Amino acid sequence: MNEENTYNLIDEPWIPVLMHDGTNRSVSLGEIFADNKGYIADLALNPYERVAVFRLLLCIAQAATEIRTERDWFLARGSVGPTVTNYLKKWRRRFFLFGKDAFLQV
Repeated sequence: MNEENTYNLIDEPWIPVLMHDGTNRSVSLGEIFADNKGYIADLALNPYERVAVFRLLLCIAQAATEIRTERDWFLARGSVGPTVTNYLKKWRRRFFLFGKDAFLQV
């Protein structure tokens, strides 16, 4: 891997969150979906940032799980995190911010 491929959205903490203990910190995409204990209470973002990040998280969850209806979401309760974690591992090279397969960049 060369220098331009060093920032991966799955590994690098870039999403500000509020933890249940009241502290703020940044987490990665991988940490968001691996938080099966519920330590993350909320996203610590402005409204327009919140919408953008939530849309990204929903798109990733839907791509990983093929959930299409509200009923599917209900039935998938508890299994979304591990499924998405596996999806992120599979597509890790596509989440580099720069490089040959740069994330959402031409």
